[in-house]
Formats: sequence, structure tokens, C-alpha cells
Amino acid sequence: MNKKFENYDIFHDPQYQQYSFQMKHQAIIRYRLMKGREQYNKINGKRLGRKSTIEKLQNLGIDISEQTFDSLFDPKCGRSHIDISAVAAICRILDLNISQILAFPDETITDAEEKEFNVYGNYWKTLDDPNYNGDFYCYFFRTAGTDTSFTQEYPNSLLKTEDLIEGQLVFDISKTHGSIAAFHFTHHMKSADDNPIDRFQTSTCIPMLSTISQNVYLRFTDNDGYVYHIVFDRQDFYSGKCYFRIAGLITESHDRGHLPIFQKMILLQNRIDKKNLNYIKGLLNFNSETIIISKDMLYSLAETDDEIRKFIDCYEKIYTSCEKQLLVFNENLIMTSDSGMSLESKKSALIKLRHHTFSQNQLYLGDDMHAHKIAKKLQKGICKKIDE
Repeated sequence: MNKKFENYDIFHDPQYQQYSFQMKHQAIIRYRLMKGREQYNKINGKRLGRKSTIEKLQNLGIDISEQTFDSLFDPKCGRSHIDISAVAAICRILDLNISQILAFPDETITDAEEKEFNVYGNYWKTLDDPNYNGDFYCYFFRTAGTDTSFTQEYPNSLLKTEDLIEGQLVFDISKTHGSIAAFHFTHHMKSADDNPIDRFQTSTCIPMLSTISQNVYLRFTDNDGYVYHIVFDRQDFYSGKCYFRIAGLITESHDRGHLPIFQKMILLQNRIDKKNLNYIKGLLNFNSETIIISKDMLYSLAETDDEIRKFIDCYEKIYTSCEKQLLVFNENLIMTSDSGMSLESKKSALIKLRHHTFSQNQLYLGDDMHAHKIAKKLQKGICKKIDE
């Protein structure tokens, strides 16, 4: 902390009390930034460097001198103007709530104005593991557009056909000036007249590590205001950089009332060849111990895939001896069909049936070492025959 501001309280500063409303507003913004930086340094156990931060601002297209930079954290500088673009960028770097930072002096008393300003407590720190530094390709299913599975014939009408999205998750990991994560992807959507629309989304955040669970937490907000919560378990990599993680992704649908969506996300160090995307979709699927597939689909895959053919040869006796007659209900089909039941009654019956179905209440992500081995081979281009 700057000794000049040790135990400084702006609300008891006579000079601040004499300022005009506009000068008070600028002084309180600087005060909040100062408090936010103090807390950032405290959480990470290191000082946010001036030079490295100015470089980050320049990378965002914001040219700023060292003197102007220092003034952003000096509520007593007396300057009559402030660079709002620089303030917004610093809020992003420090993961501060910009609406709180820019609030009028008499509008709210924010956490950033408290002497013991502490956002994360003692259970969090910024991710500073250098093995996670760099670019990762991430794969997940789209959250916009109409699912086309209902136009297919049974049993394929039960399959989800959401498009796969390939994005990038970029970590700038540093033990000296803090860490930042960036999330980039293109959302493929359709307009009202069914024309394709591509929307490029980009956002940044500070990657946080739980000191208790060792899970990494990321919270991004894209250009349209949609939020993406990503969490994965941090593992130690002794022979090189992180090459594979299975993450949980909580976001909002871009249609149907913007309801919350949970799905899996795959992080890979190298881009996957299109011919191997079936592996990615398999890793993203929520099927865990129980895999349900039609016979027609199984044997159709075996016609072009030697590994599936071998799988059938090895396990055909097992699954044919365990065959049972199962009833399969498509909830959307039932809810939209005409019958003598009300919508509420249909839903009530389906909820009761779910209790007795073959499904899981919880999913554990990432706890599969064989999936890690396959992901490693995928990125080396040698996954055509796993047994080799």
C-alpha cells in the first residue's frame, strides 16, 4: 500500500468535502479503484505492476502515460478529468464491478469503500500455475437455435443434434502481475427468415482457484450480456503443460426464456481434426455408466468403424443376454401432443415416472483417466486405433 494513503478515509478528508459534485465523483472513482487494487494485491500476495498493467491497457487500444495511470489510483490528485476507457479496462483486469466503481458518491456505499474490502476471503486466490498458461481449444454445444431432432424418425428423434461450438480459452498466467483469462467463440444462429447469423463473442475475467477444493472458477459475460460460469478441477502436470480438462459450464439459453443450462465443456491444448469430433461429442455427452443406443445405430456404426465392430464381437453375448424391453417416452412429444390430459397433469405424471427411470442424480466431471489418455492421443493424431 502507498504510505500516503495508509489509514486514509476519503469521507473524512476536508479537501474531498469541499469538492464540487463532479470532482467528488471523480475522486470517489479513484478511491474505489485504489481500494480494489489493494484487495487484488492482498488476495494474490503480490503487487499489480504499473508497467505490466499499462502494457495490458495498450493491448486493449488504450494509450496512457505512467503519470495518468498513477492518478487513477490517487483520490487526492485533484485532476478535473478521468479516462473512463482506462477505468473500464482496469475494472476488467481487477475483476471489479464497474457499476459500483462508477456509482455517484451519494448513490451507494459499496464494498469497495470499506476499509476491510474483501471480495474473495481467505479461500480464494488467482490461478498462477504456469502449466495452464496459453491457448486452449474448448468445445461445447450451442445454446441458441431450435433443436432439429424432432424432425427425425424414431428412435433418432430421441437424439440431440445441437451443433458443436469450437472456441478458445486463453490464459495469461503470471505470478508477478496477476492472471487473466479470455473466452472467444462464434455463435451460429439463424434469423427470423432462416438465414444464418454468426456472432463473435469475447470476454475476459480473472481465473480464481479455490484453496480448499483446488477447482478453477471462471465467470465470463459476453458481448450480449450472457453469463458463462466455467469450473474444472486443477491437476498438477509434471511433464509439461495442461493438455486436457473436462469442465462444467453453466450458462443461459439464447431462446426459450433464457433459462439456465448446464453442460460439459472440453478443454484441449491442440485443435481436433474434424474426423475425430465424434470423440468430442462422446466426451460431452452426459451418458456415464449407462449408455442407451439403438441396435440399428450400433450396427450401422460397425460397418465403417473397426473398433465398434470389435466391441460388438467382444460384448454381443453380454448385451443380448441382458436385453430387456424398455419403454421410451419423449417428453417434448408428450407435452405437445393432443390427449385427454391437461399440460399440468402430463407434467405431474412425467415427474413421477422420472423417479423410476434409469438416470443419474449427479455427475462427476473429469474423474476418468482413460478419457485423459484418449484426449492425449487425439491431439497427437494417433487415435484412429486406440489399442495401438
